[in-house]
Amino acid sequence: MDYKNLKEGLKIYFEGENLPMELIARTENYACVVRSLDIEEDYDLIYHEVERGSYYDTKEAYEDFKDDPVYSLLDFKNHKKAPTNRIFYTYDFWSKKDCKKACKDLEKEKHALSKRYGTELKIDWKRTLNKSNI
Repeated sequence: MDYKNLKEGLKIYFEGENLPMELIARTENYACVVRSLDIEEDYDLIYHEVERGSYYDTKEAYEDFKDDPVYSLLDFKNHKKAPTNRIFYTYDFWSKKDCKKACKDLEKEKHALSKRYGTELKIDWKRTLNKSNI
């Protein structure tokens, strides 16, 4: 499928994931997608913070992270999906302006997608391009 069909505002579904992410901003080669943290869908992510000893339990971890976005950066040329490789980043992924800046900065190679936490870009095209989503 052609990535050019992916427009800002579109809800994108990924294979193996139940919840869609909204495409906030894009450039020719990159995009930024976000969604709200979901305690059931993101249980493993939340539990990881408990395992690290950062929180006593998952409820405490969820309360601390519930307003933070779950985001991914998409690389259309290399068919990858990952967070930024920066530990301390200056982007507010709830902000369209910052998401656009993150994509432009990827184009300028000011940062990159994380190799450690990256995965193959597998869009569920059937759910994503469903007429009720367009």
